[in-house]
Amino acid sequence: MATSHHRRLKAELDPEQLRVWLAYMRVNLQLTYEMNHQLLAESELSLSDYHVLSKLHQAPDQRLRIAPLAREIGWERSRASHQVRRMTQRGLTTTKPVTSDGRGTEVTATTRGKAAFRDARPGHVELVQELFFHGLSQDALGPLAEALEHVYANLAERCSGYRGAED
Repeated sequence: MATSHHRRLKAELDPEQLRVWLAYMRVNLQLTYEMNHQLLAESELSLSDYHVLSKLHQAPDQRLRIAPLAREIGWERSRASHQVRRMTQRGLTTTKPVTSDGRGTEVTATTRGKAAFRDARPGHVELVQELFFHGLSQDALGPLAEALEHVYANLAERCSGYRGAED
């Protein structure tokens, strides 16, 4: 996104920014790989499956339309649709047209999907605790959460992506 604000920013990261960015990228890529590997090894779920089932589990009435599901995960709508289609074929989710407007698709986890999520969750949480939180002091958690929340708010404010897209 090339607005005048973005053009005023420096074209290079300063050394501390580069250090932080590279550390974030290493953590993001390695943690994503490890979580997916652990889920595939210990359950019938991929990390993408887990993301979908987690968001459905957290949603009111445990159901979401495709576009809000995609936004919650940080995916494009088409990626969410394809993922849900594959999960529906495997019996983990079900879809139905939204009756209020007839245009949208609502996703829910099946009994099998809920059981798979419930069974995968303890191992996933244990891995996150071991790989992400192990060694971090309690004092570091607040500032880390604040920094990540600030970055997320910046993304939400500045990135159009699929924000506001209807299902």
